[in-house]
Amino acid sequence: MRAVARVAALALLGLLLLTSCEATECETSANCENGTVCTESGRCVEVSCHSSVECPIETWCNSDSGACEPGCLSSRDCLPTNICDEETRQCVLPGCRNTDLDCDLGQFCNALSGQCYDAGRPATQDTYYCKSCESRADCNGGVDGPNWCLRMGGSSQTYCGVDCSAGQQCPRGYSCGRVRTVGDVTVAYQCVAPCWEY
Repeated sequence: MRAVARVAALALLGLLLLTSCEATECETSANCENGTVCTESGRCVEVSCHSSVECPIETWCNSDSGACEPGCLSSRDCLPTNICDEETRQCVLPGCRNTDLDCDLGQFCNALSGQCYDAGRPATQDTYYCKSCESRADCNGGVDGPNWCLRMGGSSQTYCGVDCSAGQQCPRGYSCGRVRTVGDVTVAYQCVAPCWEY
């Protein structure tokens, strides 16, 4: 009786093992026909892509399944205005990368943080952009400094320029212009804009 119980238990165990094991078609894609790949489950499936170039925008080619899947592997899988967040595999809008392309008028781009910020913040010499002035001291905190009080574009009003003689970046809408005397002698380079229009 004991022997019959052992045989029955072994037979039941064998049956369970056989039903839990599925036959696999392949172990690698080399075992599959051309145009198919071996999936992780051991099945040969038809390939819809070989690389992400064959997939629609904002999708990528999963080489394991041969199918296009939502998301991205690199920024080439995204719209030109987006980048690929490789951790989440999602296309996202980047922060600013360039002052003139990504920021509003009167702003700078901080490429490290991806944020645009106003030229008037933080409170430094930057607060002098397009400030009305009567003398050079008005553009330098009451002392003689690198910023000039300028009359521009035939306007009767005068505005502060901000020094850019050492190659400092100007905010969007401003350009680093040469300041000349009547005798065409360059005396400074200043970030200037048509302030009378703002």
